[in-house]
Amino acid sequence: MKWTNPGHQFDEWGRTLCEINTIYIWGAGVGGANIYHCIHWLGIEKDLTICFVDADKEKQGNLFCDKCIISPQQFFEIFKNDGTMVLIIALRAEKSLAYIYKEWDLENKAEIIPGKNCFTYTQKNKTKKIFSLLMMYRYGKLLSMEQTLITTTECTLNCNCCLNFTPYNKNRRHFPLDELIADIDLLFSRVDYVYSFYISGGESLLYDELPNLIDYIGKKYRNHIYELTLPTNGTLVPGKAVLEKLSEHRLKVRIDDYRDTVPICNEHIPVIIDLFHRYNIAFYLFKPEEWINLEHENTANHFMGNEDLIRHFDACGLRYKYLKNGKLYACDFHAFAAEADVGRVDDGDFLDFKNATKGEILEFLLGYNQKGYISFCKNCLGSYAINKNRIQPAVQLEQRVICDE
Repeated sequence: MKWTNPGHQFDEWGRTLCEINTIYIWGAGVGGANIYHCIHWLGIEKDLTICFVDADKEKQGNLFCDKCIISPQQFFEIFKNDGTMVLIIALRAEKSLAYIYKEWDLENKAEIIPGKNCFTYTQKNKTKKIFSLLMMYRYGKLLSMEQTLITTTECTLNCNCCLNFTPYNKNRRHFPLDELIADIDLLFSRVDYVYSFYISGGESLLYDELPNLIDYIGKKYRNHIYELTLPTNGTLVPGKAVLEKLSEHRLKVRIDDYRDTVPICNEHIPVIIDLFHRYNIAFYLFKPEEWINLEHENTANHFMGNEDLIRHFDACGLRYKYLKNGKLYACDFHAFAAEADVGRVDDGDFLDFKNATKGEILEFLLGYNQKGYISFCKNCLGSYAINKNRIQPAVQLEQRVICDE
């Protein structure tokens, strides 16, 4: 989205959100519990009424997360007699939502239901957006939903179509700990909370300073981070120092399961899992069915006009932002390409994080920028949301550097 009023793009929404006094979470299940725990972590439940709505008659009338569960019929009876502003969150509840819209004689779904005093959110990324806006406009707090910290561009793998552009990077390196700490301190000098914070690479287990980095983040900022995650590709067994810090600071580890294409993972992943159990480290296996190919060498979107490029960027909707040397990049793929020297960075592709206002940071995090798109859009097919060019994950290349001289 292209800025038209930097720092004030969401003011109208913000004024409306300040009127909300009740949040209805549609579905008393795992998804609903996750939403509630986020609300609790943000410390805003004491200021709002939280209620679950569920069509399961066995759940109705009981407590879930120490909050009451009502039926959809009860919800509508309450809502008809209560003119105050409410927020409805219904993730993956299409049947329930169909019921909502039928009850209100609406044909099309909308974020703000016309004539009704409510917001309704059905997609995970949009729910995150509403929480960011709610925190800023009602409480003056800046919530970033996703942040990535890159420790190293070194990796044990050499994957075809690596989204970090490892095969193209001739100058793979570990980033100095003091530089990473400077960016972390800058981030939390402006941002009050981060929902998902990824300590990534390359392969972060190659990073010698990883225990010290985890310890610094854990001791100084852990209470400001909801999910602190370390991805690993399953080729390295972490040492004792790393295991102790992962456990001490409550990190969750994502083990990318590439056993179909990387034989050594068959040997190492069971060992890693055993160690995580012994050290009481939360983890999960992530086995992607397919990857995307950004086709940066063969994609030429230069024929697109500005409006088409804006639509391309908005539809892509890449969530993860990357702060490096005081610059907040609108797209981490773009930042990785630039690090590998296969993508140009122009002034409008990043935000001067130190000097931007909190409102501008919020809007940049939610997809606004100077041009409405970034330079890399001209050479990229986009993220999973729009990219139909799918490939088998983690297929290894024989040649380490494959870019032309």
